[in-house]
Amino acid sequence: MAPCVSSYVGGDITAGMMACDLEEDQGPTLYLDIGTNGEIGLKNGDKYLVCATAAGPAFEGAGLRCGMVAADGALCAAAVRDGGIVCRTIGGGPPRGVCGTGAVSLLAALLELGAVDESGLLDERWEEGFPLGGGVVFTQRDIRQLQLAKAAIAAAMDALFDAAGLSPSDVKTLYIAGGFGSAIDPQAAARVGLIPAALAGRVSAAGNAAGMGACLIAASQRALDDAEALARDARVLDLTESPVFRERFVEEMIFGNPEG
Repeated sequence: MAPCVSSYVGGDITAGMMACDLEEDQGPTLYLDIGTNGEIGLKNGDKYLVCATAAGPAFEGAGLRCGMVAADGALCAAAVRDGGIVCRTIGGGPPRGVCGTGAVSLLAALLELGAVDESGLLDERWEEGFPLGGGVVFTQRDIRQLQLAKAAIAAAMDALFDAAGLSPSDVKTLYIAGGFGSAIDPQAAARVGLIPAALAGRVSAAGNAAGMGACLIAASQRALDDAEALARDARVLDLTESPVFRERFVEEMIFGNPEG
């Protein structure tokens, strides 16, 4: 069994950070696993600082009006072209729904187009939802679900940086784990405020890092010993007691300047 750091930072995070070989990384490194919960690990020197925050299911496509898993027909990317939105689906057919990475990309495109303002308000022309074809729509409620989720993740990162005395620009690499992290457009993630703009060009898709780490632990006593040491020595930041998290959560609800 991969050792847990704490109740909400489980063995999958320990295994994932091991698989990314964070011990060998020079300079501060950030590890991010986004799902219903967002677990984040910050390595600075030989110290690990970790936290977890509830993000909800929006990044997995659940909870959205036309949300779906990343399967054939899922809208997975969007861009502004000639004053409108063009979309791409998995498999190339008409859209059947919107998966998590598609929702982030679509929200970034709507912000660029001006169809969504900085407060997250969708233009009143699309009161019933922004049409994407085939009866698929992206609604005001969908935007609010993503807004809450991205604010929770971003505020948690802010709290980690504050506790470590670092800024986003200090981080050399941001590993994003899981299927969502492997497919997300870093520029879109930065535009909606899910990750700091300074890290958009420093993202490394970690894939199934937890699975790879589990294989290492199963195959090597040394890897298991290293994982146990990591879990034992990592310091947990309790976000329920963090004033920085509470303050930044409210601020991160705003879709600010894409360069900010």
